[in-house]
Amino acid sequence: MFQAISSSGLKSADAAIVAGPCRLMGIKLNPAAADSTLVVYDNASAASGTAVAKASLKANAKGEVEWFGPQGIECRNGIYADVTGASAEYIVYYALA
Repeated sequence: MFQAISSSGLKSADAAIVAGPCRLMGIKLNPAAADSTLVVYDNASAASGTAVAKASLKANAKGEVEWFGPQGIECRNGIYADVTGASAEYIVYYALA
């Protein structure tokens, strides 16, 4: 059984989000002044390994939360978020195992 959904809070740089087994429930990439991309990895500490989700926005486009169904995406090692784009901000939603 999984716990309630938690969030990373608003982030603006690459970050280790969860350090162990969990479920990726959703992501939100906020509009930015430049094109931006968020790639989420099944990794506790680096932008490497299996990419499990990706969101891209053109400059000043509308951002929306992308949900990954009621069970989410299994991340056995943790969650690491890698963001590119000037002034890009994001939130990662997850449930701990």
